[in-house]
Amino acid sequence: MLSPEEIEQAFDRAGSTYITTYGLQNYNNPEFSVPIVDSFSTRGRVDLTWEEVQTVCVTKCNDSDVCQAVFLTSINAQQPGLKLGWECMMFDPELGDGAYRFDEPEGWRGEGAPPSVLYTKKSSTAPIPAYEPCQVTVFDLEADIGCFLGCASNPASCAACDLSQDFLDYIAPGAGCVLQEAAQALGGVEQGGAFLSGCLNCLTENGSYFDTGAAETCSVDPSNSVIRGTDECSQCGDQCYNINSSTTLSAQCEKKVQTALLCSTGSIPSVQKGEGESPDLFSGGNVNHPFVCPEGDML
Repeated sequence: MLSPEEIEQAFDRAGSTYITTYGLQNYNNPEFSVPIVDSFSTRGRVDLTWEEVQTVCVTKCNDSDVCQAVFLTSINAQQPGLKLGWECMMFDPELGDGAYRFDEPEGWRGEGAPPSVLYTKKSSTAPIPAYEPCQVTVFDLEADIGCFLGCASNPASCAACDLSQDFLDYIAPGAGCVLQEAAQALGGVEQGGAFLSGCLNCLTENGSYFDTGAAETCSVDPSNSVIRGTDECSQCGDQCYNINSSTTLSAQCEKKVQTALLCSTGSIPSVQKGEGESPDLFSGGNVNHPFVCPEGDML
């Protein structure tokens, strides 16, 4: 095993750094690759301290000809009653662009868990790229959308809305077109507003605060699509796509809603602390730029 001094000589250490490899909208592209060359986890079954597991994982990466960086994080911290475990993933970014890093917000891995850490070989010529979030915070989206719509009807109120340019570019067009098309089909702005509110409530409930996967967002197959599907347990077709028995969202508006969902899925990583016995909520960090569905069905 490497000594602490040997690790410091051979690796750059980035604390409170998280690596994610899922939720990318091009994951079904044959040319896409998640650049993991090896991984293992203790799942709480092996008694290793956080310091010991770092030594084990970094040594394994050091002994590998293909490992350029090694990421260590905790598991089970968000599962009451389970023993804290560790996960180690070794990366070679030259294999593909299916991983990216971001600064881990406090509490991201759950209460009592140490911050994740990334070790990169000092000799590496292909560092893991940084995550580029959509500059919105998921837990503020409902209030932001309400403020935006109020601003549209009452320009004097716009000064009170602290909306990012990404919100205006990626979120607002989807919310605006759903309101407009629903109002036209249902006979008024009030009815359209009620439809939009129901759509947002459904996505909040079934999409973990809009954190739907890219495939479920971009698919147009009702059996897979969170926007078109009508499975009341996980889909929002009757609340977002089917405006009434004879009218659905236009294709143009559906694309805007897809973009809004990708932006929210790729939002700034954030944690909302639960009150009382309510669990903490985690969101963002799952889709990198660009926030546009690929042509064709993803599934």
